[in-house]
Amino acid sequence: MKKIISLLILAFSLVVSQQTSLTGTITDKSSGESLIGANVIISGSSLNTGAATDFDGNYKVQNIPEGSYKIKITYIGYSDFTGTIQITGDESTQSFDAQLSISAIQLQEYVVTASRGKREKITDAPAAISIISELTIRNASNPNLGDYFKNIKGVDFTASGLDSYNLSARGFNSSFSSRLLTLTDGRMANVPSLRLIAYNVIPLTSDDVKQIEVVLGPSSALYGPNAHAGVVNIISKRPIESLGTVVGLTGGSRSFNKAQVRHAGQSGNFGYKFSLVNFTAHDWEYIEQDERKAHYYQWENDDFGNGDILDDYFDDGKAWWNGWDIEVDRDGDGTVDTTYLGKDNIIRDRNDDGIDDMPNFDIKNTRFDIRTDYDFSPEHFVSLNYGFAQATNINITGIGRYLADDWIYQFYQARWIYKNWFAQAYLNTSNSGITRNMRTGGIVKDHSKFLHIQFQHNLDFSFLNTKLIWGGDYQRTMPKTFGTILPDGSGGNNPISFDEDGIDNDGDGEIDEWDELIITNEYGLYAQSQSKLSDHFQLILSGRFDLHSGQLDEDGIPFILDPRSGEIANFSPQLSPKVGLLWKPKENQTFRLTAARAFNTPSSQGLYLDILAAQYSIFPVKARGNRTGYSYTRNANGDLMMYDVRDGSRSEFRWADIPTDAVLYIPAVLGRPATFVSGDDYKYLEPIKSEEVWTYEFGYAGFIGQKTRATFDLYYSTYSDFVSDLTWVTPVVLDTSSGFYSVDNPDPDILGFIPTENHSGIKDGGDGVPGAYYIEYGSAN
Repeated sequence: MKKIISLLILAFSLVVSQQTSLTGTITDKSSGESLIGANVIISGSSLNTGAATDFDGNYKVQNIPEGSYKIKITYIGYSDFTGTIQITGDESTQSFDAQLSISAIQLQEYVVTASRGKREKITDAPAAISIISELTIRNASNPNLGDYFKNIKGVDFTASGLDSYNLSARGFNSSFSSRLLTLTDGRMANVPSLRLIAYNVIPLTSDDVKQIEVVLGPSSALYGPNAHAGVVNIISKRPIESLGTVVGLTGGSRSFNKAQVRHAGQSGNFGYKFSLVNFTAHDWEYIEQDERKAHYYQWENDDFGNGDILDDYFDDGKAWWNGWDIEVDRDGDGTVDTTYLGKDNIIRDRNDDGIDDMPNFDIKNTRFDIRTDYDFSPEHFVSLNYGFAQATNINITGIGRYLADDWIYQFYQARWIYKNWFAQAYLNTSNSGITRNMRTGGIVKDHSKFLHIQFQHNLDFSFLNTKLIWGGDYQRTMPKTFGTILPDGSGGNNPISFDEDGIDNDGDGEIDEWDELIITNEYGLYAQSQSKLSDHFQLILSGRFDLHSGQLDEDGIPFILDPRSGEIANFSPQLSPKVGLLWKPKENQTFRLTAARAFNTPSSQGLYLDILAAQYSIFPVKARGNRTGYSYTRNANGDLMMYDVRDGSRSEFRWADIPTDAVLYIPAVLGRPATFVSGDDYKYLEPIKSEEVWTYEFGYAGFIGQKTRATFDLYYSTYSDFVSDLTWVTPVVLDTSSGFYSVDNPDPDILGFIPTENHSGIKDGGDGVPGAYYIEYGSAN
């Protein structure tokens, strides 16, 4: 557990000399103690200004013209104070003091996520929702915002290090899970090409977070296909809401050091803020067995290494690791007979690319965020936001661990709000630095981008007792992985992207075009109505219509495949409806009954992934996407066929029948156990589709007495086209003619492997034999 060594909070406000000033003192109602850093907001008559209290609880708001104004005073853990003041203009200074009461529970806690922007009490929300308050966030100093979700009901939280977390909702958590949509101020906070929510690169500091709202259950009807299991909305403070400066310093075990600062100021209608955090630590040291072997001479040198012999000793408990040394007790008498020294065996650069591949457990993280707001009026403002994060840490993926080394994440966001209208556009960008696989040493190069344009409008039909929210958005995912993640470049140690290699890769006569990369376009329209049927009942109806360029259908709806080219294609539409009935027997109690459908559309990696994941014997093991499906070759009798790799096959892969004395085998790689499979299971694998869930839910949210809030949620979900973890689709064929035990040998006799017709990776060697690939003896292949 991290030990907080010191925490220093300074608060002050920018003041400018003006004609009329409002001064006063803010104190605790019970103790009379001064409240440091309380925010005093003055609004009305086109004025929106304020200040923060100092160490004595005093504040001073200058330049207030004569007139009547609303005053709002807020402080973490206390009930808000609201009132009206009259500035007479007769004196240069007026005084107004206030006392705040401690709020044991915030009875009037409001949320905006459940109904997409419509402010409502948490007890009135038409979904299961939890709040992480500003007080909760300020009371703990965590490496990043992901750490605050560990105690939220319905959220599956897993930590793989001090600065690495995976979140999902209501089950099915996994590395790179994308079922729980995460927003920061309405912006999707994902890594563009991977759709990964990496909380350690969200630029916000904890001091800049107003509250975090977690909506559980399908939310695609409002938030799009990827709000499959719910929505997390991280809401930051507007500059005007929290003026002044806050500095925090934290230190602890494992060389944990964190420093952060937030400053916000105002000049007239212009507000600004910036926040910065720098975090370093040394993560828990754990090295996987395969990672050790991949960097050890005894396993990597086929001619002189003793890897197979050592594997037997390890299996028998006669060998063990001591750091990077291997100690062996050959005869099992309890005495170490042989020691393989790490300093003589470690291979620091496994793939000879000039980069040290050894594990690095030093965490480095720097993030900053800049925002400016301009208020034309209390109902009209624009906001510009820029965020930057640079991180080094270890991340767990479905194909092994990666060291993200100086991964840079940036975003640019513009928002406009005018009365009932909202519009925004933002761009997320990624630069992977020198990120590499900790087992293979393979480099990942990612310069991807994600663009989102969105509008929304709220309407109030008072004569129908109905409120309507409707809007639309366009999303454009622009991966650029240089062939190191997706098939969009040369790959290798010095990868080149298809849009800058000087080659016409798509055969259209043009060189280095944007469309030589893999672009995904998504279009959506949504609406939600909330109607008051009576004093106690409300009806919720919502729905969303989406098109995804990776989900096409010959019989689908024609629409623009890509705005830049104007090409038309037939899309398979996705509909996400939701219906709900709310019953409010009392003011702060609500029962709800809902049914909702949601989608999780395939990501770029789900469609196009093509990356080296591991090695089995002489065969590279690749992880691939499933855009077009997989089929297999069978003979005239309908029996599965293999590529023959036995001696005497002239070093060619040829189609052959599977011998009788053979088994299909999936080897133990990537931490998965070995298993035997049946040829009947390898016929045809459907292309990846959007994952669908229907959820039927009954829930309650309300207050029991004055200090207890109670909730419960009972739900039933059905899934279709479920997207699983990586699945092995090309088993190997092992010889069992000498007995089944031979399969367990360190180097079993491999007869062949089962390729797919679509993605076998085997090319015609040009010798006229269909399906054959000639490999010259002694070649690198």
